[in-house]
Amino acid sequence: ILDKNYKDKEQKNFKDRNLNDTRYIARLVLNYTKDYLDFLPLSDDENTKLNDTQKGSKVHVEAKSGMLTSALRHTWGFSAKDRNNHLHHTIDAVIIAYANNSIVKAFSDFKKEQESNIAELYAKKISELDYKNKRKFFEPFSGFRQKVLDKIDEI
Repeated sequence: ILDKNYKDKEQKNFKDRNLNDTRYIARLVLNYTKDYLDFLPLSDDENTKLNDTQKGSKVHVEAKSGMLTSALRHTWGFSAKDRNNHLHHTIDAVIIAYANNSIVKAFSDFKKEQESNIAELYAKKISELDYKNKRKFFEPFSGFRQKVLDKIDEI
């Protein structure tokens, strides 16, 4: 009763619980989908009976973290989520669809380099032009952002 910040603390706990619940549900759906759906081969030489961890297996279903989606959303120049409608789900779905392993690896390497540059901020700074040029590398194709925004406008 005397805790003036109780509402703020409770709200933070709710967000934390909500994120944990979302992670749990995503993992549950991921595992259910992997275990109970049969997938067609992604290539002629694929053995669909292999387990995910076995050599030669292909990944048909995977989960991406919300943090990765958010970081790519920002890097690819999409604005903050407009929660007044549901179109932000469409943008997130497109981001997830294009976030293949090579893009995630390149993005991760870029962020590591950026973090090491932050540590050396006073000694050496990454130039704005260099940053923009490297950031463009992550786009799945030229004009990606504008193409997605144009398609969203058509909905």
